Amino acid sequence: MERGALAEKFELAKCIQCKKCTRNCPSAKHGGIVPNEVVLGVREGRYEGNPWTCLMCHRCSMVCPKGIEVAGLVMVLRNNEAESGNIPERFGRVYGNFRKTGDTMSIAGAVDEERRALGLMELCRDQSIPGKLDKMSRKAMQ
Repeated sequence: MERGALAEKFELAKCIQCKKCTRNCPSAKHGGIVPNEVVLGVREGRYEGNPWTCLMCHRCSMVCPKGIEVAGLVMVLRNNEAESGNIPERFGRVYGNFRKTGDTMSIAGAVDEERRALGLMELCRDQSIPGKLDKMSRKAMQ
């Protein structure tokens, strides 16, 4: 989606640059995404940042006094990056694991041991899921 259309869709003209979104963003506090800069950059058609550093906690959207869905905007920016093939390796690994096993958790035995130690239920690793995912993907591509 083009930046101008994004600015309109998410009503970025309403932003007053109060920076509440950034003050409440755990990623911004640690050198990651800066929500008010994303909003301003997209609104002005000059955003070139990295949407993958967002934690998707939605705090920015929750505290915005103008009701701007900043997290939704970041998700669209991520989708645009993904469509261009720009996906960080760690996200690609999780997706690949999901395609193979049907879950986003590591298939390492250490994960199972940690879960048992914490009293959590065992992960279901249904071997039929990868086949179902492939069928769903082929159907969606048609």
